[in-house]
Parts: sequence; structure tokens; C-alpha cells
Amino acid sequence: MKLPEEAKRELVAQWLCKAREDLGAARHLTASSPPFPGAAAFHAQQTAEKCLKAFLVHGEVLFPRTDDIGILLDLVSARDRALAEDLREAIRLTAYGVSMYYPGDLP
Repeated sequence: MKLPEEAKRELVAQWLCKAREDLGAARHLTASSPPFPGAAAFHAQQTAEKCLKAFLVHGEVLFPRTDDIGILLDLVSARDRALAEDLREAIRLTAYGVSMYYPGDLP
């Protein structure tokens, strides 16, 4: 049986592993010829989302099932206001999340 601290560390590591995969995909998609900026932007949004969720898990902050970077940053702000402010521009990435894959929804 895992201790709560050990389980928390493992979950944070899992979120960060998934974030690294998305970052790698975004880099690959922008470096390819031709590049795929829409798909890369989606993976950039996913990277930011997963890193924020890792931070929240580490801080033991409950969060809803959401792709909205703004909502996640509001929760981050409760733990670290300066960090949330430094990352505030990442809210722009929300538009490139899951909803952008519907025709007519591209920002």
C-alpha cells in the first residue's frame, strides 16, 4: 500500500510525463515540413494544462475536469499568486484546446 505522499509524487510525475509527451509532439509538428500549427497549438495547450494540473496535485488543490487554462490559473493563484500572474498569458492557449477541433471553431 502506498503512502499518500508517495501516491501524490507518482501522480505529479504522471502528469508531467504526459506534459512532456505533448511538448515533444508540439515541437515535432512545428519542425515538420510542412508544419502543422493547429495540431502543434493543441499540444501546446495540453502541455500547459497538464503542467498546471501537476502543480495543483502537488499542492493538494482539487480541480475540475477542464481544459480551461484560466480556471486552472485561478486555482494556482490560491497557492502561488506570483506564479499565476507570470503564467497569465497562457490563457490564450485555451482556445486551442479540444473545442478547436470542430469546424468553424478555429481562433
